[in-house]
Amino acid sequence: MDARILVTDDEESVRFTLKTFLLEEGYKVDTATDYDEALTKIAEKDFDLIFTDIILENKTGIDILREVKERNPNCLVVMITGSPDVDSAAAALRLGAFDYIVKPLRQPTIRHVAAIALKQKALSDEKERYRLNLEATNRELSIANEKLKEMDRLKTEFLNIVTHDLRSPLTSIMMYSDMLLKDKDKPDILQKFLEKYLKIIKKESMRLNNLINDYLDLAKIEAGFVKFKKESVDIRDIINDTLLVYYGEAKENGINLKSTFNKDDNMPTVIGDDGKIRQTVSNLISNAIKFTPKGGTITASAEKNDDHIEVSVEDTGIGIPKEYREKVFERFVQVEEGKEKVKKGTGLGLPIVKNIIEHHGGRVWVESEEGKGAKFIFTLPIKQMDA
Repeated sequence: MDARILVTDDEESVRFTLKTFLLEEGYKVDTATDYDEALTKIAEKDFDLIFTDIILENKTGIDILREVKERNPNCLVVMITGSPDVDSAAAALRLGAFDYIVKPLRQPTIRHVAAIALKQKALSDEKERYRLNLEATNRELSIANEKLKEMDRLKTEFLNIVTHDLRSPLTSIMMYSDMLLKDKDKPDILQKFLEKYLKIIKKESMRLNNLINDYLDLAKIEAGFVKFKKESVDIRDIINDTLLVYYGEAKENGINLKSTFNKDDNMPTVIGDDGKIRQTVSNLISNAIKFTPKGGTITASAEKNDDHIEVSVEDTGIGIPKEYREKVFERFVQVEEGKEKVKKGTGLGLPIVKNIIEHHGGRVWVESEEGKGAKFIFTLPIKQMDA
């Protein structure tokens, strides 16, 4: 049998007798002569059952019982006592001992007590396994339930997009398409409104496309379906390239784009996903253009700060009210200007920025004063490329 038993008694004859009887039953048996040796062996091995004399030289069997219950509550303890000490053994039962046997020791008694104790131990262990399995199952069910709630929330969120955000550009596209079809046989009218209607259709199509792409990007990032690359990233190149991309749009809206960098010509590269960090800078500059009036300025900058690089995009736009400075990084949040919502974006660009930056081990925040522009800042840790 695999059961391991410890016999503790200061009488060699008792130790020998008990060990012999238990070995004959097929158990693995260790012995100890006193409290200290018993504790040493208990610390080294996990025992299923312990037989201990109730009276030892420097301690008692009850002291061993207390130690066992603290270290291994599932281990059972049987007291060995002489006839005059039955009261002490009964007291031990009240403190958690499984049973007691009275000297002189008899093999049938030892066999019976050990068998019953180990059967009880097996049942207790099985009960504990069931309890742990039940706890694990409950945890898994709880996690699954939370995932179901999240899926339900996302479904509701997506339905809201379909019923509100997608409906608006789709309605415009359908309406102006119908107007073009209606006047297709009227060249004079068609020629007059063709360019205007087509520009509206293109603009609404782009808005629809951006909304769908932003939603899918954010959903994939949050679900862990996006694989982030580990490559050398030059922040200055990303900023300068992105400013070139938006130069035409900014000029058309009368906005000045510029970049500033610190005097450190050896600004270190960071390790990350170049494409995702470009998406981050692009989202911030695009967002700044939407909220900066004609004649305003947008400044993108980067500098080394201790063990990280700090990147910022600052505009001279409408600013962000205090109550929105944390909320702007949540899904579908639109800043309100006075009593009116400024619906100029999908409400997903900044949550995407937050997810990308946090995945890279950085953080993002906004500093703003209403009516005096906003400054979005994110950090990226300076790391060495893995070997």
